[in-house]
Amino acid sequence: HGVIKGRPVHEQIYVHAKIMLVDDCKAIIGSANINDRSMRGSRDSEIGVVVEQPEELITSSMAGKPYKVSSFVHELRVNLWQHYLGLAESDVDEIKDPVAPRSFELWKKTAKQNTMAYISPVSYTHLRAHETGR
Repeated sequence: HGVIKGRPVHEQIYVHAKIMLVDDCKAIIGSANINDRSMRGSRDSEIGVVVEQPEELITSSMAGKPYKVSSFVHELRVNLWQHYLGLAESDVDEIKDPVAPRSFELWKKTAKQNTMAYISPVSYTHLRAHETGR
C-alpha cells in the first residue's frame, strides 16, 4: 500500500529488473524474462538497455592476469558484489578479480550462510552471533 496526494492506495507500479554483466565489459539491464510472456511483444511491457564503453576501458584483472574492462560495468559489479556479500569498503579488493579463488570462497561462504538461514532461523541466529561476537 502507499499514499498518493494524502489518500491511501493499494495499486502501485512494481519493478522487477534483471541484470547481466559479461566479463566486466558489457551490462544488460532490463525487465524482460526469457519466456513468451516477455518476448512475444503483445503481453507485458518490457524495457532494457545495453551498456558498453569501449572508449572508457580500465585495466583490471581476470584470473590473475591484466584484463581491460568497462569502468562503469566493473564498478557496477564490484558494488553489487560488495552489497550482496556484505563486505566492508576495506575488503573490496578481494572481489575485483571475479574469477579469483578468494572471490569464489566468499560466494561459497555466503551461500552456506544463506542455506543455514533457510534451513533453521534459530541456527542461523546462533551462527551469526557466534561469528560477530554479539
